[in-house]
Amino acid sequence: MTPTPPDVPADDVAAPAPTGWWRRNRWALAALPFALVLALLASSDRVVSWWWTQGLHRPTTAAPGAELVFRDVLTDADGDHDVAVTLHLDGVEETTVAWEDGTPLDLPPGTRALRVDLTLGAEPDAALRVCGLAVRGSDGTRYEYVPQTAGAFQPSSPCVPPDAPGPWPASGWSAPEPDPTEHDRPATWTVSPVVVLPDDVEPDAVLVWWQMPDYAVLPLG
Repeated sequence: MTPTPPDVPADDVAAPAPTGWWRRNRWALAALPFALVLALLASSDRVVSWWWTQGLHRPTTAAPGAELVFRDVLTDADGDHDVAVTLHLDGVEETTVAWEDGTPLDLPPGTRALRVDLTLGAEPDAALRVCGLAVRGSDGTRYEYVPQTAGAFQPSSPCVPPDAPGPWPASGWSAPEPDPTEHDRPATWTVSPVVVLPDDVEPDAVLVWWQMPDYAVLPLG
């Protein structure tokens, strides 16, 4: 007759060892919380970097009425390029016509247009076509230049002369065919982009930039 083993209290029964999938992956499961923390930290760094390079965060400010030498590093498919651009705000005036061809503006009610007269200077081989310009209100709001505004078309770039814009940044693709109507950009030139903003905005500066986060601040008056 086979002896019957004595009853063992439930608290004294050993838990079964993990088997199968759980046993094979127990170390990976233990490390999972740490991996999640590291992933969150890495993604937050990328978010901060993206935010920094997609906004205007690092100003170079001119004295009112003075010329500013604005230095930046422009990056394209050929690498980094140090550039120096002189900027002078010649004036800001209300206008009713678009830049270059004088097309009358169809301004929405409650808005006005400002013509920004700038004198710039740079080496003729500096790729300055791709730039931004804005009129800043006293509350910090930016009103940016756009080529199509108030029913009129303006030059694509507010920073270079339309008939002599200079070279394009390198893109890694075939360069556009040269425009036979374009000339070599001179050492200094003037532009007069037009920006539309609300009637009740009191502008305090003109902002110019090529690659964020750096930008030039030209105070009014």
